[in-house]
Amino acid sequence: MPTESCYELLEFNKIKQAVASCAVLSPTKNKILTSQPSFDLIEIKHALSLTEEAYVSLFELLLNPILLFDDVSELIEKSKVDATLSMGELLKVARLLRSARIAKSTIASAPDDKIKLLKQLTEGLYVDKQLETNIFDVILNEFEISDRASDKLYGLRRKIASLKIKLKEKLFSYTKNNESSKYLQDNLVTVRDGRYVLPVKAECRGEVGGIVHDRSSSGSTVFVEPFAIVELNNELRFAIGEEQAEIERILRDFTKRVCDASDTLFITQEVCVNIDEAFAKAKYSESINGIAPSFNDDGILKIKAIRHPLIDKDKVVPIDLAIGGEYSILMITGPNTGGKTVTLKTTGLSCLMAYFGLYLPCLEANLCVYDDIFCDIGDNQSIESELSTFSSHITSLINIVNSVTNKSLVLLDELCGGTDPDEGAALALGFINRLLEVKCSAILTTHYGQLKEYAMSASGIMNASMQFNSETFAPTYKLILGMPGTSNAIKIAKRLGVDEEIINFAQSSLSDEKINLEKVLLNAEDIKRKSEAELLKNAQLNENLLLETAELEKRRKQLDMAMEKIRLNAAVETKRLVSSALERANQIIDEMKAKQDEADSAALLRAKQLRSELEDIDYSMNSESIVSHCLPIDEKEIKVGIS
Repeated sequence: MPTESCYELLEFNKIKQAVASCAVLSPTKNKILTSQPSFDLIEIKHALSLTEEAYVSLFELLLNPILLFDDVSELIEKSKVDATLSMGELLKVARLLRSARIAKSTIASAPDDKIKLLKQLTEGLYVDKQLETNIFDVILNEFEISDRASDKLYGLRRKIASLKIKLKEKLFSYTKNNESSKYLQDNLVTVRDGRYVLPVKAECRGEVGGIVHDRSSSGSTVFVEPFAIVELNNELRFAIGEEQAEIERILRDFTKRVCDASDTLFITQEVCVNIDEAFAKAKYSESINGIAPSFNDDGILKIKAIRHPLIDKDKVVPIDLAIGGEYSILMITGPNTGGKTVTLKTTGLSCLMAYFGLYLPCLEANLCVYDDIFCDIGDNQSIESELSTFSSHITSLINIVNSVTNKSLVLLDELCGGTDPDEGAALALGFINRLLEVKCSAILTTHYGQLKEYAMSASGIMNASMQFNSETFAPTYKLILGMPGTSNAIKIAKRLGVDEEIINFAQSSLSDEKINLEKVLLNAEDIKRKSEAELLKNAQLNENLLLETAELEKRRKQLDMAMEKIRLNAAVETKRLVSSALERANQIIDEMKAKQDEADSAALLRAKQLRSELEDIDYSMNSESIVSHCLPIDEKEIKVGIS
């Protein structure tokens, strides 16, 4: 399992904080913050399946089953040791029961073909509608219980109210114009230690017979309980005591019911937390426009257009990652601030997120499950241990090579940097050779030219570079597989404003071999960049051509459909016209037969006229003639591209 420092370096703890903020329940937030990714494929797939079902529930079925409730773990334990739960604590239990009931019914309403695991989870939810309703009906808030909690409580409260009225009436008689009113500080009734009393002037306390219970802070007033109301006050105090005893009995009864269901309530809270966790992961996955990753057993990691989730999505540049198969080590080179370190972190973080049951912010993701992730990224200088940056780096590398297996992922930033370049490069080659022997997966970053050359000829290693603009030397943050990159330190320094004389001196200090190599790499990068731009342009042209072809095909189909409709209409019109002609012919024949019985010249003339009309009827009309008749088209109106 990765070390805590690895989680920190890959910033996975920040991801957990973001996921926790999507949770409803405080126990869920705590669970997310204290959990770590699983490196077991079965557990990973189960977690992702729960996330997927929660995603479907939220964003397709619009179901959000979890209602807020407080952590009741301690309250349930309290109920098991004969301690009486307070009104507020019982309300928390009722809220858990309500949330469980709603979660169960909500998830049960989803189609079985879409929600399976969540339905299995809800089978562990304990639902006690009666206990839930009883608590909410009886307990009004954290400090008040309903009069209807029991018949006895109802009777006691009526009695208490009646006694208070009697006491007030009796005391108000002292405040009216009688012998005692002149000795009172104020014409009002007050309460001290739960007993009704009168505020009497201190110098007159002997004039009002009764028991002194208190005096004011200034000493000018004493609070006297007249002897005439002592018995009423006693009766009130006794009734109030009975009321408290009855409330305590009611709370004990509720506590016993909670205790009897304590085990199932524990399970119910845990199930609700698990459901809330799945929905929190789904909410976070939606917020980063993530997709569910797939997994393979071939040791291959391949991700298309992955974005680092902690970088502004409007600024981050998506990258394509691929490792495994023909090569197990990916060596990334390129200029500083070009995105090499971000690429390392994105790779490791993507694995941790997927293993935690989260979607990834990319277009496609196919991962293997590593047995561990090792990383050495950034400056790990330790003042307390008196380790320099280089010493700390080497110590970390020693721990890695001693622990790594052929199923591990290793992420190393600036391998063996921070020391003499020749010795650092040689040492780096030694570590790379060890990683190749172990056959683990690794992504390395470096500026060493020897490592670039080694990767070109060695098997099992793939060169990669962070692209930059060859004209401005500004980074594009795109990862280019298959080609080493140039550091361009001098050119970048020049762009940042370093004095021209310093730049010229530095340039002249470079060896011819170094200059020639940098030129070759620069030209190769430029050719590759231009080729990719041309490919992108051709792809765009091809896409536009396909769109135009599709549009033409769509118009052709529309025209064929229109012509077919016209032909059908023409056939109907032909049938109608022929039928009309036949009907008229039959009428003529009938009339000619009638004229045969007449012998005069007029009848003969009429018969000749009818015969002539009969010969003029056209029976040869067809759909084409009808179409041409119905749709006269002016050639001037015909235009290219218009249907």
